[in-house]
Amino acid sequence: MDQRKYLNAIRRKLRCSAAKKKEIVKQLRADIDAALEKGETLEHILDAIGTPDAVAAEFNADITEKDKKRGKYEAYAKCILVIVIILALAAAVLWWFLPKSGRVGDSNRFSEQAVIEQAKQVIGCVDADDYDALCALMREDAANVLTREVLNEAKQYTAEDFGVFVAWGNAYVTEVIQQGQHVAVVEISASYEKISVTYTLIFDEELLLTGLYMR
Repeated sequence: MDQRKYLNAIRRKLRCSAAKKKEIVKQLRADIDAALEKGETLEHILDAIGTPDAVAAEFNADITEKDKKRGKYEAYAKCILVIVIILALAAAVLWWFLPKSGRVGDSNRFSEQAVIEQAKQVIGCVDADDYDALCALMREDAANVLTREVLNEAKQYTAEDFGVFVAWGNAYVTEVIQQGQHVAVVEISASYEKISVTYTLIFDEELLLTGLYMR
């Protein structure tokens, strides 16, 4: 065991304040250095002083109750500080992963009108059953999930027959940030001859569709 590891082992076993630990270790280091200057080997010096457990126990026996209490308080405070740091890091990670929403356009990444027009174009493709045109408006990973069959099942689940498109209803656009990625979420209603449908569409920063829901 080298001198640094030997002294650190003693330091960890001392039951006193940080200031007292520093004082004890400083004195031990001075004693070791003095013996080394006289030509003694480190191994012989450390054997003469004793094992870290024995040395720490000897010092602990002479430490006052007041300093022991101070040491316990410092250890407790250090533990609390570590917990606070861990919680702060966990909160930061959670903040990073949880989605955060705001008004569209706050980040200058989206135009509300452009998002709405893109949403209407997507819905028009769905109404016309023009899947090829819809794929051109979708991101590749979304197209792998939002297949023609999935779209048809979603439409059938909503209603067997929508009827002819009549008019657009209200549209609301929100910008959502998650893991550093910005997306635009638009909710828009459409009236048909036989039903009113509310669509929720998600677009990436290039206004490519990444998600589509209807109810």
